[in-house]
Amino acid sequence: QDYQEVVDVGVGPITKMEYLGHDLFIYKAKSKTRVRHIGGSSIFQFETVEKRGTEAGRTVVPFRGVHFYLGEDDVYIFDGSSSFSITLDNSTGNHRVRDTLFQRINNAKVNAHFGTFYEKYNEYWLFFVRGGKEDSSLTTEDQQELNPSMALVFNAQLGIFYFFEFNQISSVGHFRSNPGATWDSATSPWNTQGYTRESGTRDGQAQALVLARSTSDVYLMDGADAKDEGYVNGAGVFTEGSDIPYHLITRDFTWGDISLKSRTTRVDFECDGGVDTTVGYSLGYETDPSNFKSKDDISIDHRTIERSYFPDATGEHIRFLFEGTDEFRLRWVQPHAIIHDLPGE
Repeated sequence: QDYQEVVDVGVGPITKMEYLGHDLFIYKAKSKTRVRHIGGSSIFQFETVEKRGTEAGRTVVPFRGVHFYLGEDDVYIFDGSSSFSITLDNSTGNHRVRDTLFQRINNAKVNAHFGTFYEKYNEYWLFFVRGGKEDSSLTTEDQQELNPSMALVFNAQLGIFYFFEFNQISSVGHFRSNPGATWDSATSPWNTQGYTRESGTRDGQAQALVLARSTSDVYLMDGADAKDEGYVNGAGVFTEGSDIPYHLITRDFTWGDISLKSRTTRVDFECDGGVDTTVGYSLGYETDPSNFKSKDDISIDHRTIERSYFPDATGEHIRFLFEGTDEFRLRWVQPHAIIHDLPGE
């Protein structure tokens, strides 16, 4: 038996699974369960550590030994054993920030709320769909929001909050540059540089947020600047009016004993999106999209469709790359291989 059935981790569906240190935590609406590797016949130990969880699993964000998340009645920080409100004003004992949030948030859209941590400013960003008591007009059929248009931002270093409003977005990413230009190499005047002194696209260390709704509606949040309809490349250059490119790298696929080499002859997958996608493979632990081999453009034609890719590659493991600039969603992927009889051959 090479699996363990989980039968007692609280009532209801799993909403999120996230690591904290060496432990894995299973979130449900009303509980958190810690999964710890103990070895032996039991393999794993399951322990419910708290009768508090979240329905909004996408709001759970790990950072520096804690989780931030949106709970049923507040926004919390979880340290592995207990959750603490981050909206409580210790000097007055009130929850004004929490009350404001829950007057605006649409509790019927818990699967659309999500979070991220803006490392440059030590901020937790909670993106939420509006439609609470204060924004009740946004719940009507012709006005309702499907994606978040507001974020509650908590600065963990300063202990302050603010709300940020924007057009509806469906996802968030992070950009960390590898800049070709530096402040010392700048030759033109300050006011013509096109970026601020605080720019996260310059130093190669700090990050900037990328907010996206579709390929034609992408925002780079860089300090106080907000640029739209474009993307930032690895040299820190914002290209306006261009679709943001995607690079999706799968996990590594193996066939039983990792020492057995196999010849992967075909990969079937189902996807939907725009016109086409480019597929490649790597037999190593490659993360640079430019180093994937035998890239092939495969037509999608704006449909949900099953397609095949033929790498004809032999190795102990294999991973795949999907890349392009159009819309793309990968639903499943299934490699097919011929396994060699002898290890390492």
